Amino acid sequence: MFQWKVRLDTKSEIDDFFNAVSKVKDEVYLRSGDTLCVSAKSLLGCKLAAIEWDNLVCQCDTDIYTAIQKFTEE
Repeated sequence: MFQWKVRLDTKSEIDDFFNAVSKVKDEVYLRSGDTLCVSAKSLLGCKLAAIEWDNLVCQCDTDIYTAIQKFTEE
């Protein structure tokens, strides 16, 4: 499984991230730690995670880095 630390600070970033991961064939998740997880293909889930969670990690079984590169933290 691939994972990247992401940052979603504005409404437009959340919308752009959602649009990017919506095109991915596989499941994509946003996580915060080991217990909190939402589907990144859910706009409501993306908004909730971006607003409420401090450490966002995007996970997917395939490498989607090019699709989400502008949202990743280096």
